[in-house]
Amino acid sequence: LALGVVVWILFMTQAWLPLNPDGAPNMSWDLALHTMVSFLTNTNQQHYSGQAQLSYLSQMVGIAGLQVITPMMGLAIVVATLRGLFGGREQMAGGTAATPTDEARGERDVGNYWVDVLRATLRFFLPLALLWSVLLASQGVPATLAEGPTYTPLDQSVEMRSQHVPLGPVAPMVAVKQLGTNGGGWYGPNSAVPLENPTPLSNLLETLAIILIPVAITFMVGPLTGRRKLTALVFGCMALMSVVSTGAALWSEAYSPTAQDAALMEGKETRFGASNSALWATLTTQTSNGSVDSMHDSLAPLTGAVTITNMLVNAVWGGVGCGLQQFLVYLLLAAFLSGLMTGRTPELFGRKIEAGEVRLLALLILLQPLIVIGFTALTVALPAFTGNSNPGFHGISQVLYEYASAFANNGSGFEGLGD
Repeated sequence: LALGVVVWILFMTQAWLPLNPDGAPNMSWDLALHTMVSFLTNTNQQHYSGQAQLSYLSQMVGIAGLQVITPMMGLAIVVATLRGLFGGREQMAGGTAATPTDEARGERDVGNYWVDVLRATLRFFLPLALLWSVLLASQGVPATLAEGPTYTPLDQSVEMRSQHVPLGPVAPMVAVKQLGTNGGGWYGPNSAVPLENPTPLSNLLETLAIILIPVAITFMVGPLTGRRKLTALVFGCMALMSVVSTGAALWSEAYSPTAQDAALMEGKETRFGASNSALWATLTTQTSNGSVDSMHDSLAPLTGAVTITNMLVNAVWGGVGCGLQQFLVYLLLAAFLSGLMTGRTPELFGRKIEAGEVRLLALLILLQPLIVIGFTALTVALPAFTGNSNPGFHGISQVLYEYASAFANNGSGFEGLGD
């Protein structure tokens, strides 16, 4: 909460603070509040264009700072959850198990949250982000504190006589954005902008960064818990869902029965092509990343359905830490239902699933459709709330996508809304 208040104030006072060479004005209180909450919760939903509405200081301290801390907070939480499920830190490490008195009281050593966050940030995430930022800078992604240059267009027939090119320490923020399943870009169009993603190699690096840590977390489960088969279970389920959704999207974007060209290129960068854009779209929604290198509003209907489904499932790799947490929820629910079907007392990892746990599971499962569908229906019923650019059925998809993205901590959008 204290961190959020500091960032909120930073956004509203940035015009009077240093590191503002482009003269970005202060944010309005409501937009600053939405931006702060969005990045504090790792949703990273952007209703602003960073290159025009945020100073370098706000981008580096507010946006990039939260994009470093929040994924490591999620990682620390899932590590604590695994320790709690598997007997505590000492027992998992092969040391002394919890005493009978502690077990009777339900006490287990799940570690120190702040120590886990600090270690994960300093020893793991920041070194990896540094490596990725250097690689991206080598491809031409800006990494400077100097003011952006102003150029005169070569085509003198255009009405615009000069154009300011916004720069900044973009490469470090893009590295953090991609590796931490954050998604909040320096520029409004995100990684579709040539300055944020200039070459096919930078696109490959950013695509790999989306799934690098979420996939690595599945391999962390086995050594951490001492159950290697659990890693195979988690990785196998997530990989299968990922392959199915990605394959459907790639097929959908590569084939069009109506367009003159085989591939659907509307809303996509020609330097990447339809297949790379479809791959990014599926991975960014599988991992709650939310960054884009194409406009999702122009995706084929099947690909759009795939992206929404990925966010509703929210456990196909998922965000850093959060994806595995959601997978454990589904695992507990599956164990409960299988126990009912076989007539046995439901249990998982040697722990009984009783009425209290089932109530919490039901709440977690029902919360998503109630909020997402409920707010979608309310928004569509009140056109003044929507500000929708599409009055047809796709307009409903735009609203549904927006709320599904916010609930899943994704942050991407079909856009077309008056936000």
